[in-house]
Amino acid sequence: YLELNMNYLSGDWKNELGSLMTLKFEPNSSAFSGTYRSYVGEVHPNVTKELYEPLVGFYNNLKEPQMPTIAFCISWGSVDRTFCAFAGFSTLRKNDLLTAPVLFNKVRSHNYVKIT
Repeated sequence: YLELNMNYLSGDWKNELGSLMTLKFEPNSSAFSGTYRSYVGEVHPNVTKELYEPLVGFYNNLKEPQMPTIAFCISWGSVDRTFCAFAGFSTLRKNDLLTAPVLFNKVRSHNYVKIT
């Protein structure tokens, strides 16, 4: 398998809602970090404010048999017990990063028992 240089994904990204994400890929690692700035977060009904939070994630930089994939998480410290996870991929056109979010808000914890 060929490994891609993921540095082309470092930098600023803007989505269709105006949110701005800055990514920095770590050399010799499958990790990246950055910041996420959103202007669409609701604090109260009909009131929005700017949200600015750190993000952390990982990537798979194998070119074959799949496109480079990424996953990252944002913990919205300014919003009560909320975090959002994103998973997606680069189209290798070096200007597209397609992701799908999963938002968790005020969820109850589950009890896990260690079995090994």
